Amino acid sequence: MKKNIKRLNINLDTSIKISKQLGKIILKKYKADIVVTIPEGGILPANEISKILKIPFFKIDVKRKINFKHIYQMIPKKLHFIVRPIHRIAFRIRTPELMNTLNFNCRNKKILIIDDATETGKTLKVTKNILKKMGSKEIKVATLSYLNGEKPDFFINRNLLKFPWSKDSLDYKKFLTYCNNINKL
Repeated sequence: MKKNIKRLNINLDTSIKISKQLGKIILKKYKADIVVTIPEGGILPANEISKILKIPFFKIDVKRKINFKHIYQMIPKKLHFIVRPIHRIAFRIRTPELMNTLNFNCRNKKILIIDDATETGKTLKVTKNILKKMGSKEIKVATLSYLNGEKPDFFINRNLLKFPWSKDSLDYKKFLTYCNNINKL
């Protein structure tokens, strides 16, 4: 990853807007059967893009097993800056893995994987391999932001973005409301 990159904060409305932009680009260039997203970051873009493409989206729970929660809880908030670099290193080193079984069929389907950002590319690579093993016909990848790793087939931005689904975002509660409304559909 590039050094000294400033993280750009974007709000919920901007996240929806760029997700729709990405969806319109994909609509012109690729005909997927289903959208597969990686929670939490892929939920909003997948929802917006799947509406534009008029296809369903499903979640695939691929994550890195890293738990620094107890460390953050043990130290005062003003000292969190000391732990963050170690947390980032652990994140970059650890290989993501499938956390549960798939609740959808991808055999002989054209899949569009959607995530919020590509920082290392590891999560997307693992996800693609899982879907290939499950018999997917073709797989394309779309992200809102691309920094490093394997280049996605579709992306909007080359900056490091702080999305509203970051727990310290000012729009985090709005994002949770957005997700609750998706679950009611």
